[in-house]
Amino acid sequence: MGEPEYSHAEVVYHANTKENVKKFIKGSLIISHHPNDDYWLGKGMYFWDNKDNALFWNKRRQDNKCTAIVKSQLMFHDSDMIDLLDRSTLLKLKEQAQKICNILNLEFKQYKNKPGAILNLVSNYLEMSDKETFKLVRGAGYYNRQPTYSLVVNDDGTNRSHLTGKVKLIYCVRDNSLLSLRQVDR
Repeated sequence: MGEPEYSHAEVVYHANTKENVKKFIKGSLIISHHPNDDYWLGKGMYFWDNKDNALFWNKRRQDNKCTAIVKSQLMFHDSDMIDLLDRSTLLKLKEQAQKICNILNLEFKQYKNKPGAILNLVSNYLEMSDKETFKLVRGAGYYNRQPTYSLVVNDDGTNRSHLTGKVKLIYCVRDNSLLSLRQVDR
């Protein structure tokens, strides 16, 4: 019995212009070129773990009348992903980025508070060194203006650990081969 084709499968959602959605459905990976990507997960195509989060993002767009939501199957192995929800992964990534900065004679402080820029630095260095790089990044965004969704606690006034709807799981896909079953969802 061989290794399975993938070890994880997630249904993910993405909001974009209708034109880009058509390109995605036909097989293209739509790489974000937003200036804030340095503060998020870097280069790649961003997906949410549920449709409501994609709808939330879509409503924030000024051109939301010309947009659509796509649904896709994300299939991957642990080795494909940098998981920013894992503290030990974060520490290793920071250490690796500091070493790369030393090798390339760069100031690490220019990457302060820019996780996406750090991820791009590490990925570009690995590619430049002919080493395999990660295909996917997973992170969680905190949206403090998001209404409270907890069934148990009003999370605007508590300091203890609790369930919340203010944290959104985000995937940044850097390799098109991880996505299948592409379809328009709305």
